[in-house]
Amino acid sequence: MTSRLDLIAQQRLEKLDRIRARGINPYPYGYHRSHTAQQAIALLKQQEGAGKTEAT
Repeated sequence: MTSRLDLIAQQRLEKLDRIRARGINPYPYGYHRSHTAQQAIALLKQQEGAGKTEAT
């Protein structure tokens, strides 16, 4: 006999399969780049010079 949690997990996997079959990425990724690496390094150096960085 399948437990309730197993049934829920099975239903979710089936739903995931249907989403993927439609060509949709169910876990899309995305991010907004606010600075380039060069800009981030420059900002860090600027803050270090001003004593504004936190010690870890």
